[in-house]
Amino acid sequence: MRASLTDAEATSVRLVLNPERMAVRETQRAFTYLSLFGLHVDALLANRVYPGAITDPYLADWRERQAVHLAETAELFAPLPVLQVPLLPDEVMGLAALRALGADLYGTRDAAARLSREEPLRIVSENGQLVLELWISGVPAGSVSLEKTADELTVRLGTMRRTIALPQSLATLDASWARVEEGHLRIAFRQPSA
Repeated sequence: MRASLTDAEATSVRLVLNPERMAVRETQRAFTYLSLFGLHVDALLANRVYPGAITDPYLADWRERQAVHLAETAELFAPLPVLQVPLLPDEVMGLAALRALGADLYGTRDAAARLSREEPLRIVSENGQLVLELWISGVPAGSVSLEKTADELTVRLGTMRRTIALPQSLATLDASWARVEEGHLRIAFRQPSA
């Protein structure tokens, strides 16, 4: 199952969020978790976006806030595409309604095809060390700290704290440094001291 889920040619993930502050933060956390476990996110779907045709003054502030959160989402998750699903007058129920939404959302693109080929996790050899690279979003440089216990690595990314179950190839090694560079968390591993 793990091999199938982490095979970028067979499986990708699309995250759905409402354009609201807390939803964007939770989606960011979910994205980091998925990246830490090697799953490939290829797009985001912003759901319940107020369409421009809605001119009700009551919703004007809501539309402005959504625009801010949509811009933030595009920036945080670049270069992933962020597809917008408009707030519809009714729930999407049944095959006909789902097909219509799919046609609006994807146009002529194949909805089952990968929309992005970014690699969320990889292990590379660098200067005699193995370096785990994780694609993350919205984490400033210089804010990483590490703590390793057995085969788990606790990573603090700014205010976020995550525990990673290390792959077998890294579980017996010690983390020697970590830093954020160009949207990637890079963690170097070396043989433990004698």
